[in-house]
Amino acid sequence: MEQKTVEVRFQGEEVASHSDPSATYTLYRVPGDAYVVYVEEGEEAWLETDGRKGFSEGMVRTFFPQLAATAGLS
Repeated sequence: MEQKTVEVRFQGEEVASHSDPSATYTLYRVPGDAYVVYVEEGEEAWLETDGRKGFSEGMVRTFFPQLAATAGLS
């Protein structure tokens, strides 16, 4: 299998960051009152969204509760 590197750019304000033994999660507020989560796990990193323009505040609380608590969203 061939590996490719992809660069993803977005505009957002960093809101909070949370680390656990396996990964670091950084929460960004993006235009449209939505949030995206940048995940760094070892050598890999990716951007989590809801598949559209980003997570709502409630979705962040549901899927990333520790990150939401760090950001004061809970």
